[in-house]
Amino acid sequence: MLNFELFRWALRYYGWPLVFFSGLVGAKFAFDSDHPMVLFTVVYAAAVAVLFIMERIIPYEGRWLEADGEIWNDIAHTLLTKGLVQVAALAATLFPMIAASFLQPLATLQFSFWPTTLPCVLQVALAVIIAEFGLYWSHRIAHERLFFWRFHALHHSVTRLWVVNTGRFHVIDSLFKVALSQAPLYLLGAPLQIFWWLGAVTAFAGILTHCNADMRTGIFDELTGRRFATRR
Repeated sequence: MLNFELFRWALRYYGWPLVFFSGLVGAKFAFDSDHPMVLFTVVYAAAVAVLFIMERIIPYEGRWLEADGEIWNDIAHTLLTKGLVQVAALAATLFPMIAASFLQPLATLQFSFWPTTLPCVLQVALAVIIAEFGLYWSHRIAHERLFFWRFHALHHSVTRLWVVNTGRFHVIDSLFKVALSQAPLYLLGAPLQIFWWLGAVTAFAGILTHCNADMRTGIFDELTGRRFATRR
């Protein structure tokens, strides 16, 4: 019993960075492969599976483990409603990456302001800051303008937070977020791999923020947002 409690303690304090950075390491191998999107889907699915198990070992809210009749709706929204392109790519989280694969080569024909001489880590950090500015405003607009709230409300219609309903977004809501967060990067001529890394960072941060696991996030809480951000 003592060993199990020690294990639960370790999960609470080290689970967040372990899942996040392990996911990024897996993303590195995926992006260096011949099939980056397919392999990234495998890495992402593995992270979801790990968090699904952690939710049962260290639940934040025990009552959220009870069935609410929405599991199939959650799965369907995660797989389908963030864009038809991502269905072909096998995972909802890939939509921004897939969009960038098509649009970024066109943008770089016109724009070349991106600081490509910086180390990749700094380029990704810059991309995250720029994209998060757009995501902040897309989220704020969705809450303050009725037209956009009609689509965003789907994300807030859940009765419990857990890793499976992370992707419960309306397709219009997702497209709006992608437009505001990625447009500046296109205009600056950011390389395709920067878009992929941006997608990876936001994907893993997203499932960690929404999962029902009681983790002590420390500084990461300030960087990625709090659990209750989804509860209007």
